[in-house]
Order: sequence, then C-alpha cells, then structure tokens
Amino acid sequence: MDRQQDHKRGDDAIKRWYRYASEQPGFVGSALRLLRERAGISIEEQQRDFGVDDQTFLRLQGMPLPRAKSIPSDANRIAEACQLSNRLAFVRAMVMACNLERDADWEVARDAYQAAFDEEDDLDQYTEEA
Repeated sequence: MDRQQDHKRGDDAIKRWYRYASEQPGFVGSALRLLRERAGISIEEQQRDFGVDDQTFLRLQGMPLPRAKSIPSDANRIAEACQLSNRLAFVRAMVMACNLERDADWEVARDAYQAAFDEEDDLDQYTEEA
C-alpha cells in the first residue's frame, strides 16, 4: 500500500510541475496559448488537432520550447516523445508560434527605433533650468 501511495504522490508532483511549467514563458504551453488567442480556438480544439488526451496535453504543454535554430526537428522530437497522433500539426504550430513571437519582437523594436527619431525637442540643445 505504501508503494502505491508513493507512486501516486510522484504522479501528482509531476502533474503539478507540468501545470506550473505550462504557464511559464519558454515552455510549449505559452506558445500554444498564444496560438489559441490568435486563432480564437479552445484548448479542446487544439488537443483534437494534435490527437492527444488531457494528460498527454498537459505533459506536452510542460515541455521546453524548441530551440530557435531547430524548431521543426525539436518540435518533431517533442511530438514523438508525447506520442501525438498528428505530429505535423504540432510542428506547424510551433513554427507559427515562433513566427508570431518574432513578429511581435520586431514590432516592439521598430516602435522603439521610431520613437528615437520622433521630432520632439532637439536633444542636442540644453535648456537652462531655474
């Protein structure tokens, strides 16, 4: 009986970890959440797209994001490890999420760059303060 309780506690700890990680930047859950928000779909629809049950989807969300320089191969390895029925849908989702993040970073950088050149006051002129 003690062995069963230890096993259950271990499973609960793993589930808590995946739940925590899935909400953190740098993990698959954050990318999937971004895609759901942009596409206006539910978690259930996303699960169906990848062909996973609730427990596997939780594990999937708690995985670290694919590396930027090897998104397709890393995403495919994650899909394999989580035994997704539709690996290709997951790989496409990770590529799309990376592109969305890159576009968002570009927009922030572009806006900051533009702000530096906005015509306000001449920054080379100092005013006398009383």
